Amino acid sequence: MCDLRKKAEIDYNWGLKAAKREGREIGLEEGIEIGEAKSLRMTIHFCQSILVLPQTPLAELEMLVVDDLDKIATSLQSQVRGSAS
Repeated sequence: MCDLRKKAEIDYNWGLKAAKREGREIGLEEGIEIGEAKSLRMTIHFCQSILVLPQTPLAELEMLVVDDLDKIATSLQSQVRGSAS
């Protein structure tokens, strides 16, 4: 009986550790994505200011996914490079 209880406790602790590890990984991934999106929004506003374009409202940019923000930022960066030539 005592051995079964110990085994159950070990299994429980192992499951808890695995769940914590998974939670940390998910949190880290979400944090990276949030940071990347924030950086891209800043890049977009910076490029728009260099090109003397009206800045896209932050609320509008916050609704976009990272891939869309990246496309906009890349396009604006190309325009900045083109205007510098």
